[in-house]
Amino acid sequence: IDLDVLATLVPEASITTQSPDGIVDLYRRLVDLASKLDTAVRERDEDRADTERMEIELDQVVQDKEALAKELEGSSENLQAELKQVKQERDEL
Repeated sequence: IDLDVLATLVPEASITTQSPDGIVDLYRRLVDLASKLDTAVRERDEDRADTERMEIELDQVVQDKEALAKELEGSSENLQAELKQVKQERDEL
């Protein structure tokens, strides 16, 4: 065990000279820190998963928009061709 690191984590405790109650308090503090670390890691992982899900959804929206734009462009070209043909037929009449 690195006593310097432990002293940094629990500055209020004397690491080298401990009474039985002090050791129990130190153990409780370490368990509390471990629990907080686990919670922080879990929340970080959940946030990463949420971010990844949002990126996937955003990519899907962009792909849908691009597909719709191409579809509308194709429809516009078809309508322009149809309009041109109708105008030619009108001019022939």
